[in-house]
Amino acid sequence: MTRYSRWICTVSIVVASLPAFAADEAAPEYAKDVHPVFRKYCVACHDAEEANGGLVIDDFAKLMRGGESGLAIVPGDAENSRLIVLLEKRAEPFMPPEGSEGPTREEIALLKAWIAAGARGPDGKLPLVTLTTPEVKPSAPVRRAVHSAAFSPDGRFLAIGRYGVVEILDGQTLKALRTLEGHTGHASDVGFSADGRLLIVAAGEPGLYGQATLWNTDDWTQRAVLRGHRDSLYAAALSPDGSLLATGGYDQNIVIWNVESGESLRTLEGHNGPVFDLAFRPDGKLLASASGDRTVKLWDPATGERIETLGQPEKDQYALCFSPDGALLAAGGVDNRIRIWRISDTGREGTNPLLYARFAHEQPIIELAFTPDRRSLISSAEDRTVKFWETGEFTQVRSLAGQADWPAALAVSPDSRTLVIGRMDGSVTMASLGSAAAAGQRSEPLDGLPLPDPHHVDAATEPEQLPLIVEVEPNDEPGSATPLSVPGRAGGVLSPAAGRAEDVDLYRITAVAGQAWIVETLAARETSPADTRVEVLDAQGRPLERILLRAVRDSYITFRPIDSSQTQARLKNWEEMDLNQFLYMDGEVVKLFRAPQGPDSGYEFYPIGGKRRLYFDTSAVTHALEEPVYIVEPYRPGAEVVDNGLPVFPVYYENDDDALRKLGNDSRLTFIAPADGEYLVRVTDVRGFGGADYKYTLVVRPPQPGFTASLSPKT
Repeated sequence: MTRYSRWICTVSIVVASLPAFAADEAAPEYAKDVHPVFRKYCVACHDAEEANGGLVIDDFAKLMRGGESGLAIVPGDAENSRLIVLLEKRAEPFMPPEGSEGPTREEIALLKAWIAAGARGPDGKLPLVTLTTPEVKPSAPVRRAVHSAAFSPDGRFLAIGRYGVVEILDGQTLKALRTLEGHTGHASDVGFSADGRLLIVAAGEPGLYGQATLWNTDDWTQRAVLRGHRDSLYAAALSPDGSLLATGGYDQNIVIWNVESGESLRTLEGHNGPVFDLAFRPDGKLLASASGDRTVKLWDPATGERIETLGQPEKDQYALCFSPDGALLAAGGVDNRIRIWRISDTGREGTNPLLYARFAHEQPIIELAFTPDRRSLISSAEDRTVKFWETGEFTQVRSLAGQADWPAALAVSPDSRTLVIGRMDGSVTMASLGSAAAAGQRSEPLDGLPLPDPHHVDAATEPEQLPLIVEVEPNDEPGSATPLSVPGRAGGVLSPAAGRAEDVDLYRITAVAGQAWIVETLAARETSPADTRVEVLDAQGRPLERILLRAVRDSYITFRPIDSSQTQARLKNWEEMDLNQFLYMDGEVVKLFRAPQGPDSGYEFYPIGGKRRLYFDTSAVTHALEEPVYIVEPYRPGAEVVDNGLPVFPVYYENDDDALRKLGNDSRLTFIAPADGEYLVRVTDVRGFGGADYKYTLVVRPPQPGFTASLSPKT
């Protein structure tokens, strides 16, 4: 007997021993009988993510298309269907692989009967898979976390999504009106249709299916339950005209539904991570999605075409929203930043520039919401803060810190007057938006650099013509500082006294508020070994704040370190930086001159004399690889700035090496007196060195422009 004959005999015996499906019996149903077998044995290797051999079994349409080896199922011919051949180990590769549990003889017989009957599909319905879990009796009250919230268009109702239920509250008083039950898992998203007649709830059982439920708001009856995902839903959005519903979840897909019929119209594939949020543009022409694959995508909901991928984010994107006029799209997530794009009418690739990227929170952003009047953008985050941003340049104007728990849900009333915050501890509170925005006004950044008052600038005098005094030791304490009439010069030596590690020389000057003085040293230029540092202090010897720098974007140095002379550096997130912005690098401030010109170039700083130019009289130093750096905005000393989670750097009146890089190791700074009174000028060696030959000359003089300006109306 040949091997083939023995196989035929064996198969005949096995089939004869299995339960028969008589011709008059109903054929096995895909949803009820077949899909559970596939799910039990096959989808671990043949779902949309794995798709071994190019075969996806967890989706009926893809199953029928087959894989790399051809059709897996031949309707009406079970014996020659490749799926059955491999399951019965009549050909290699045997399925399932060795060591994995496979279908029983009865289950294979069921699959063969289904194929022989024509392999009919699920008729648009996926099987309802149940999850059996052990009963756990909590030892303490369980928190009923809030996952979502939404106002009805007229502000009459407020929907609050929790686990398994949605609460309908009075939109004015938060009084409970009714509870909508029957939702599986967390009510991750809730939303009303534009006409207020429908409420949509996104939920589902993790790892099993997603479920979107439509409710009629006139009598709060359940209109439809839609299932079309292989995992729980995170987002649901109704089109402005109420005809389409978009759902997205952990299975990485977006499904577009016909609201009237409940039919699944199309599946949008393209994300490589969970879909966390969805939003239709107010005109309904675009659908935006935020995903765990670190992208925001734009889709044509009418055709399902993906028309743009906004790939600037660095980590998972949790939330997004369109501005009420549809011109802007805001998104945020795990990288703690809010990004704002201007969206073109078509939304096509390359037509949607990134406008702003604001460091917003110290922990991942959970939710975003524009107010209907477009005056504010509101964000919430895992750092337990809710923040308000003006929508001109998207600067922070107010922060509600110290939330009791993660503020997972935000809802703004239609009149833009009320904000509802729902938290993971189950609490729900209201806040007045009018007072929140108004109370948030703070100091504005300076438009330009502080300039001296011309009224106080005296006639220019050459430094060598100024009167010269000699320091009187000891002068290292404020009370013993050497008096210096200004403009004037002082000659000194940095020579430590016995028992002291270094010498500090102090000089007392008198200045008028707003008066500008140039404070500089001559040492290295006169062959002295001294590497001087000058500071201007108050009369008690305390540092004087020259300017306040508020960080608005963080970054770090990549590729390699830079020395104190280089005019460029490779910076992380350079795409989110703008020309002429100030960059703070461990005490020194430079200004961005030109963006990188290719993959092997860095961001160039304004140069001078072949070195990078410094601002606010800061001094250049060496910077290490991966050293943190910050884009900063200048504020006046003592300004009250809103905390945005990034550092604020005070810059004092001090200088090591001239910021214009003209004096070598000598020092120069511009001092503008903040008030009438006495001030101290301190001179030291930056290394702490000293000796009899460490001589210097201190010069305090008015500014002396080295140029003249003229204007001809003809040219």
